[in-house]
Amino acid sequence: RKGPNSLVHFFTSHFFTALEDDGPESISSWTAKKNIDIFSKKLIFIPINQSLHWSLCVVVNPGSIVHTGSLASRSDSDDKDNNNTPVPCILLLDSLKAHKVNKVMKPIREWLNFEWNRLGKGKKYDDNSLSDKPFDKDAMRHYTPKIPYQQNTWDCGVFVCRYAYALYKRRRETLTFGDKTDSFGKAITLRKEFDFGGDEIERMRDEMKTLIERLSKSYLAIEEAEKHKDSSKESNQCNEPVSLANASGMKKSEGQTADDDKGSKETEDTTTTTAKKE
Repeated sequence: RKGPNSLVHFFTSHFFTALEDDGPESISSWTAKKNIDIFSKKLIFIPINQSLHWSLCVVVNPGSIVHTGSLASRSDSDDKDNNNTPVPCILLLDSLKAHKVNKVMKPIREWLNFEWNRLGKGKKYDDNSLSDKPFDKDAMRHYTPKIPYQQNTWDCGVFVCRYAYALYKRRRETLTFGDKTDSFGKAITLRKEFDFGGDEIERMRDEMKTLIERLSKSYLAIEEAEKHKDSSKESNQCNEPVSLANASGMKKSEGQTADDDKGSKETEDTTTTTAKKE
């Protein structure tokens, strides 16, 4: 569902670029202007484009950081199969394993801490159980579950879309501490949503091409209409001063004609007076 009550949120690729280049404060308006509370989301999708390659970062259950006081300190080898507590974590889905994990995680955690304080989340807990920077590498761990990988050098963007679709399909389910015992093997790797190969990626690429071609026709039609509208507006603006100039010229001409008539009449009166005297 779209809007502030949605279980998921999607950012554009420019989000991470701006975050990495200018820090979390530079992108605060992305959520503040729309009153988006990221800590109410189950999944936050952040596409990453670096070094001519695409990958997908997914922030999972960030609001559940309040539960990590006693659970996060336990190792992943602990038995949590029966633990249904939502797990706060970060997933990196990279079809070539090309992006450096820590380079992605550091700015994401900084952004989460910034949003936590911007929204005053820490102030809600009077027992001081949470610091102003609760999203550290221990409480907000990252995972790189095993997923389908690309076999060429050009399908990374399509893989990102397919990963996002797979996780979106299971948005109503909750990833828990129990799910991470095998690095999300059962919850992600073995799920039917992630059961796809090169043939499906090729099909998706063809479908995307068709969609883009259709959208481009609509976009070009709108763009052409806007250009025509702007052109007509400029034409009207250009004609308006000319009309005023013509009007001014006409008034001046009329004034000159009146003066000429007056002069002719004065000459005629002078001639008549002279004739009478003679």
